[in-house]
Amino acid sequence: MTGIEKQRKDDNTLVVIGGGVIAFGVWSVVRTVMEVILRMEELQGMSGMAGMTGLERLVAEIIMWVVVAILVGVDMSIRLFIGLSARSEGMGRKKGQAYVAAAGILAVFYVVIWLAEMAGFHGSEQLYLSQIAAMLLDFSSSAVLVELVFTAVRVKRARRLRKEGDA
Repeated sequence: MTGIEKQRKDDNTLVVIGGGVIAFGVWSVVRTVMEVILRMEELQGMSGMAGMTGLERLVAEIIMWVVVAILVGVDMSIRLFIGLSARSEGMGRKKGQAYVAAAGILAVFYVVIWLAEMAGFHGSEQLYLSQIAAMLLDFSSSAVLVELVFTAVRVKRARRLRKEGDA
């Protein structure tokens, strides 16, 4: 495979992985909203809403949903930034290093979450299907982000070397 073919392959990989990061972001939003809905009673008990009535409870639920919306919005914004920047870089537009750094930090974050979920299974007698699915998705998301970082570094290095060779 020639250098140009490798460059095209890496560029295409960045486009595909960028789309994958965005897709994992959409899934993360759906999963978070489903978790909140399915665990509403548990969340209400932990937050002290169980003893509230009427207007107090309504205000507390609105505040909880606003917090969830903010967290989900921040997560999706980060993923959109990473995914769209990777796609743009793969299509030949020059991008900075910020999206690569953000992807690396997010990958580390997912590995930590994955390890915490694994530790949560230690000593538990029953594995829940949703927890296993969440772990597999978190592991897949971190693998995609790690691949994005390595591919982006390869693309940037190849472009820099080609530019230095042209000069």
